[in-house]
Amino acid sequence: MIFSPLASLPVTIRSISASALVEQARDAGRAFTEEGLALFCRRVGSNLQDVHGELVKLFAYLGERPLADVEDVTAIVSDSRVDSIFDLTNALGQGNPGEALRLLGRILEEGVAPLLVLAMGLCVGFVVVAVLLPIFQLNQLVK
Repeated sequence: MIFSPLASLPVTIRSISASALVEQARDAGRAFTEEGLALFCRRVGSNLQDVHGELVKLFAYLGERPLADVEDVTAIVSDSRVDSIFDLTNALGQGNPGEALRLLGRILEEGVAPLLVLAMGLCVGFVVVAVLLPIFQLNQLVK
């Protein structure tokens, strides 16, 4: 196993910073370009289990090459942030248009069909209105 320090971290530590990621790569004799690191972080997020799995996969793909760039990350690293449409609806619900636009741009850049984004947003809205709102209203009557 390449990154045994990651596996030995306590369960309570659930995320990793970019600087810690650079340190892990350095310990393995590897490095990222700045753009490659940014893309890796965007695609994988900060969950240690995801980071560990994707680093192992990326470094195996690199073979003897020490430097991972954008092309390497694009070719082999999965975008494990499947919750981005839900992040988009959360940003809209919280009245954060800047974050919502950033997330929408990211989702569309990843090739998600615009109609899927719309449908998912409508589904989330429907669940809130049709399911959660009546429960909230009933809870208010009981108080």
